[in-house]
Amino acid sequence: MVRKKRVTREMSRAALALTEGLFSHAVDMTLFLLVYMGELSIPFGTYGKAWRAAANASRFLEDINYDVIKHAVINARRYGYLSKSTGRKSWPQITAAGRKRLSAVIPRYDEERVWDGRLHLVIYDIPEERAEDRYLLREYIKRIGCGRLQDSVWITPYNPIDLL
Repeated sequence: MVRKKRVTREMSRAALALTEGLFSHAVDMTLFLLVYMGELSIPFGTYGKAWRAAANASRFLEDINYDVIKHAVINARRYGYLSKSTGRKSWPQITAAGRKRLSAVIPRYDEERVWDGRLHLVIYDIPEERAEDRYLLREYIKRIGCGRLQDSVWITPYNPIDLL
Protein backbone atom coordinates (compact mmCIF):
# COMPACT_ATOMS: atom_id res chain seq x y z
CA MET A 1 0.00 0.00 0.00
CA VAL A 2 2.83 2.39 0.91
CA ARG A 3 4.66 1.54 -2.31
CA LYS A 4 1.51 2.21 -4.34
CA LYS A 5 1.15 5.67 -2.75
CA ARG A 6 4.79 6.45 -3.47
CA VAL A 7 4.43 5.43 -7.12
CA THR A 8 1.25 7.49 -7.43
CA ARG A 9 2.98 10.49 -5.85
CA GLU A 10 5.97 10.14 -8.19
CA MET A 11 3.69 9.86 -11.23
CA SER A 12 1.79 12.92 -10.07
CA ARG A 13 5.03 14.91 -9.73
CA ALA A 14 6.21 13.74 -13.15
CA ALA A 15 2.89 14.75 -14.73
CA LEU A 16 3.06 18.15 -13.03
CA ALA A 17 6.64 18.71 -14.23
CA LEU A 18 5.69 17.71 -17.78
CA THR A 19 2.61 19.94 -17.75
CA GLU A 20 4.53 22.92 -16.39
CA GLY A 21 7.29 22.35 -18.93
CA LEU A 22 4.82 22.34 -21.80
CA PHE A 23 3.02 25.39 -20.41
CA SER A 24 6.26 27.33 -19.91
CA HIS A 25 7.33 26.61 -23.50
CA ALA A 26 3.91 27.70 -24.78
CA VAL A 27 4.09 30.96 -22.79
CA ASP A 28 7.64 31.66 -23.97
CA MET A 29 6.73 30.94 -27.59
CA THR A 30 3.68 33.21 -27.35
CA LEU A 31 5.77 36.04 -25.88
CA PHE A 32 8.41 35.56 -28.59
CA LEU A 33 5.81 35.64 -31.37
CA LEU A 34 4.09 38.73 -29.95
CA VAL A 35 7.35 40.66 -29.83
CA TYR A 36 8.49 39.28 -33.20
CA MET A 37 5.26 40.27 -34.95
CA GLY A 38 5.28 43.64 -33.21
CA GLU A 39 8.84 44.25 -34.40
CA LEU A 40 7.91 43.28 -37.95
CA SER A 41 5.13 45.87 -37.95
CA ILE A 42 7.59 48.71 -37.22
CA PRO A 43 8.51 50.42 -40.49
CA PHE A 44 12.22 49.84 -41.19
CA GLY A 45 14.02 49.07 -44.39
CA THR A 46 13.31 45.58 -45.63
CA TYR A 47 16.96 44.51 -45.44
CA GLY A 48 17.48 42.49 -42.27
CA LYS A 49 14.01 43.21 -40.91
CA ALA A 50 13.20 39.59 -40.01
CA TRP A 51 16.64 39.08 -38.47
CA ARG A 52 16.31 42.27 -36.40
CA ALA A 53 12.83 41.25 -35.23
CA ALA A 54 14.06 37.79 -34.19
CA ALA A 55 17.08 39.26 -32.37
CA ASN A 56 14.91 41.76 -30.48
CA ALA A 57 12.37 39.08 -29.58
CA SER A 58 15.16 36.83 -28.28
CA ARG A 59 16.57 39.68 -26.18
CA PHE A 60 13.10 40.40 -24.80
CA LEU A 61 12.63 36.73 -23.91
CA GLU A 62 15.89 36.75 -21.93
CA ASP A 63 14.40 39.43 -19.64
CA ILE A 64 10.73 38.46 -19.58
CA ASN A 65 9.78 34.80 -19.81
CA TYR A 66 7.66 32.20 -18.02
CA ASP A 67 10.06 31.79 -15.10
CA VAL A 68 10.28 35.55 -14.51
CA ILE A 69 6.48 35.88 -14.56
CA LYS A 70 6.06 32.86 -12.26
CA HIS A 71 8.54 34.25 -9.72
CA ALA A 72 6.92 37.70 -9.91
CA VAL A 73 3.54 36.18 -9.02
CA ILE A 74 5.11 34.17 -6.18
CA ASN A 75 6.85 37.27 -4.81
CA ALA A 76 3.70 39.37 -5.13
CA ARG A 77 1.83 36.76 -3.08
CA ARG A 78 4.62 36.70 -0.49
CA TYR A 79 4.54 40.51 -0.14
CA GLY A 80 0.74 40.48 0.13
CA TYR A 81 0.06 42.21 -3.21
CA LEU A 82 -1.86 39.20 -4.55
CA SER A 83 -4.12 36.72 -2.85
CA LYS A 84 -5.15 33.30 -4.04
CA SER A 85 -8.84 32.97 -4.84
CA THR A 86 -10.69 29.74 -4.29
CA GLY A 87 -12.42 27.56 -6.83
CA ARG A 88 -11.48 25.42 -9.77
CA LYS A 89 -10.73 28.28 -12.16
CA SER A 90 -9.04 30.60 -9.71
CA TRP A 91 -7.05 33.65 -10.70
CA PRO A 92 -4.80 35.67 -8.41
CA GLN A 93 -6.69 38.61 -6.92
CA ILE A 94 -5.00 41.96 -6.31
CA THR A 95 -5.18 43.12 -2.69
CA ALA A 96 -5.50 46.64 -1.26
CA ALA A 97 -1.74 46.62 -0.64
CA GLY A 98 -1.23 45.61 -4.28
CA ARG A 99 -3.40 48.47 -5.51
CA LYS A 100 -1.46 50.88 -3.32
CA ARG A 101 1.85 49.56 -4.68
CA LEU A 102 0.66 49.83 -8.28
CA SER A 103 -0.53 53.41 -7.80
CA ALA A 104 2.91 54.28 -6.41
CA VAL A 105 4.76 52.67 -9.33
CA ILE A 106 2.61 53.47 -12.39
CA PRO A 107 2.72 57.13 -13.49
CA ARG A 108 -0.63 58.89 -13.46
CA TYR A 109 -1.91 61.61 -15.75
CA ASP A 110 -2.55 64.75 -13.73
CA GLU A 111 -5.27 66.88 -15.32
CA GLU A 112 -4.26 69.87 -13.19
CA ARG A 113 -0.81 70.06 -14.78
CA VAL A 114 -1.04 72.12 -17.94
CA TRP A 115 1.52 71.70 -20.70
CA ASP A 116 3.35 74.94 -21.51
CA GLY A 117 4.27 73.74 -25.01
CA ARG A 118 7.89 73.03 -24.08
CA LEU A 119 9.84 69.91 -23.30
CA HIS A 120 12.04 70.03 -20.21
CA LEU A 121 15.22 68.05 -19.58
CA VAL A 122 16.26 66.84 -16.14
CA ILE A 123 20.01 66.21 -16.07
CA TYR A 124 21.94 65.17 -12.98
CA ASP A 125 25.36 63.85 -12.02
CA ILE A 126 25.49 62.06 -8.68
CA PRO A 127 28.76 60.30 -7.74
CA GLU A 128 28.95 56.54 -7.18
CA GLU A 129 29.44 57.04 -3.42
CA ARG A 130 25.86 58.33 -3.28
CA ALA A 131 24.31 55.53 -5.34
CA GLU A 132 21.33 55.23 -2.97
CA ASP A 133 20.51 58.94 -3.40
CA ARG A 134 20.80 58.55 -7.17
CA TYR A 135 18.42 55.58 -7.08
CA LEU A 136 15.88 57.51 -4.99
CA LEU A 137 16.06 60.51 -7.33
CA ARG A 138 15.62 58.24 -10.35
CA GLU A 139 12.53 56.62 -8.81
CA TYR A 140 11.05 60.04 -7.94
CA ILE A 141 11.70 61.36 -11.45
CA LYS A 142 9.87 58.33 -12.88
CA ARG A 143 6.98 58.86 -10.49
CA ILE A 144 6.46 62.50 -11.54
CA GLY A 145 6.12 61.39 -15.15
CA CYS A 146 9.55 61.87 -16.71
CA GLY A 147 10.82 59.54 -19.40
CA ARG A 148 14.41 58.30 -19.55
CA LEU A 149 16.43 59.40 -22.58
CA GLN A 150 19.70 57.96 -21.31
CA ASP A 151 21.52 57.52 -18.00
CA SER A 152 21.03 60.68 -15.90
CA VAL A 153 19.05 62.45 -18.66
CA TRP A 154 15.25 62.55 -18.44
CA ILE A 155 12.57 64.41 -20.40
CA THR A 156 9.14 65.68 -19.39
CA PRO A 157 6.48 67.90 -20.98
CA TYR A 158 5.86 69.55 -17.60
CA ASN A 159 8.12 72.03 -15.87
CA PRO A 160 9.58 70.04 -12.95
CA ILE A 161 11.14 73.02 -11.15
CA ASP A 162 8.49 73.09 -8.40
CA LEU A 163 8.63 69.33 -7.86
CA LEU A 164 12.41 68.99 -7.79
